[in-house]
Amino acid sequence: MAVFEHYIDSFAITPDIVKEKGIDKNPPDFYCLVADDNGTIAGMLVYYFLPYTAQNCPAIYMKELYVDENFRSQKVGKKVDVKIKTNRQRKQLPNH
Repeated sequence: MAVFEHYIDSFAITPDIVKEKGIDKNPPDFYCLVADDNGTIAGMLVYYFLPYTAQNCPAIYMKELYVDENFRSQKVGKKVDVKIKTNRQRKQLPNH
């Protein structure tokens, strides 16, 4: 993502940070969905839960969505969107 969006020179997220803040922390500071095609990463979504918004209700904030150019026009983003909606329903967040 940092290469694609041209901020690789200032990118400061390391595997240790991902492990500490996302994998090992309960609840994690962020979540990540990865779409793969036989072991090849087709796309990814980084998101987190907001405890409240201006509407005084919780929400999901989609931080980064990326689909590899070799998988574009194959509905990878749509499949990730369906998965995040499932996660939203599981957390009983409103649909807006």
